[in-house]
Amino acid sequence: MVERLDESVAMLDQKVRERSAELAAVSARSDTMFRAASDGMLVVEADGRVIEANDAVCRMLGYTHDEMLAHHLPDLEDGAAPVERQRRADQQARTGTTRFETTLRAKSGAVLPVDAVVTAMPCGGGRAFVGVRDISERRRAETDRAPGAAERHGREKCHGL
Repeated sequence: MVERLDESVAMLDQKVRERSAELAAVSARSDTMFRAASDGMLVVEADGRVIEANDAVCRMLGYTHDEMLAHHLPDLEDGAAPVERQRRADQQARTGTTRFETTLRAKSGAVLPVDAVVTAMPCGGGRAFVGVRDISERRRAETDRAPGAAERHGREKCHGL
């Protein structure tokens, strides 16, 4: 009986080692994807405190990794009205995700238009994953296509002469 118990314990111990190795591999893969992504990615606490940031968002906003971890997401957002933030929070609570365009203030003071997606993390205790994509080029293209853009551009060229 003791021999069978020892065999069972050894088998369970082996399974735990195998699962731990699998979990470590999945974690390393996820961390690599998070760090190497070309879009900005953050993990925030329920109160908006940044607890993780990838290299892309640090470059995008001009902060070091440690500086990013000292911020709360609402402090980085430029000009969102409290009623808009509440609307997003309500949607987040209802659906687990929300997508919106906003502007973030970089360390330099520049304002950067972004497309943001906030997704509740499963078993995250209120934590959320935030993806941000710089949409500056898209905004410039939209402005250039807007009625009167060609005329404005022509006037600007003339004033430069």
